[in-house]
Amino acid sequence: LHDPLQTVLTGAYRIQRFPDDVARHCESARLMERAALHCSTIVQSLLSYTRRSASAREAVDLNEVVDRSLAQLRHVLEQDGIGVHVERGPIPRVDGSASELCTAVTNLVMHARDALLSPAAGGRRPTIRIATARAADGVGLVVSDNGPGMPVDIGRTFDPLSAARQIGATTGLRLTVVREIVER
Repeated sequence: LHDPLQTVLTGAYRIQRFPDDVARHCESARLMERAALHCSTIVQSLLSYTRRSASAREAVDLNEVVDRSLAQLRHVLEQDGIGVHVERGPIPRVDGSASELCTAVTNLVMHARDALLSPAAGGRRPTIRIATARAADGVGLVVSDNGPGMPVDIGRTFDPLSAARQIGATTGLRLTVVREIVER
């Protein structure tokens, strides 16, 4: 979905042009739904990126944040045929904003989803793995996928404009949002 709004417009046009073709309507509706979700994640990423004030900080259970993020994305991941494997470690609460951390986890999962849906992903069953564990200096969260991997030159990965041009419309922005949330 490189241009999700165009997908929505094309679907609406197809429905108007072929009013009696129910099979075509179902296909158009499916494509429009995916495109609308894509637009929603773009808007959410932009909103998160532009909000500079930190949300209320509290003691947050990162495992609960992972569960909440996946609950919001489960339908999309299932629809795309992406499996999810979660390993919840016994971890202490972290100081942060539950909503911002949910945004960070959601953006990481959607980044992995985009990688798995790319043509370079290959023929294997797409899977996202999420793990939480104690780390030497606090808590660790790993979101990984079995997609094609990051480009060798990842020096500008967190530059929203550079990365977006290289690998997809929202990829760079998503990672920039994650970095800013984690730094806060």
